[in-house]
Amino acid sequence: MLPEVKAIIEHYNLKPLPVEGTLFLSTYRSKQEFENGKPYGTAIIALHCNEPYSVTLFHKLPTDEIWHFYLGDPLRLILLYPDGSSKDVIMGNEPLNCPFAEMVLTFMNFQPVEYKWLVISRVIPRYGPVNPILV
Repeated sequence: MLPEVKAIIEHYNLKPLPVEGTLFLSTYRSKQEFENGKPYGTAIIALHCNEPYSVTLFHKLPTDEIWHFYLGDPLRLILLYPDGSSKDVIMGNEPLNCPFAEMVLTFMNFQPVEYKWLVISRVIPRYGPVNPILV
């Protein structure tokens, strides 16, 4: 395990996200809720790395997500759209080399990533026991 990865896991006390296993910390949950009890919005900090294995699985999003990139290796998101088109997006923390430090991933996109290690945050309408559509 890389020393930076170990330090980040310990500093934030990151735990595996159900289903995917992404190492994460929930940092915000709105007090306002929908009638079904789900919050209007949530935010997490996530660490994706090779060791310990922590990834985002290839899946369809049930809602929009906003990703903010903080630290680590640039990542490649592969976005596949319902009309059959696709787009590769490179995210990183060097704006002159990686055009995106923030990215909105919209409903029905897919999002695998490639990296050695990185720290991001995700702002999502809600985080909770959800069953993502894995592919």
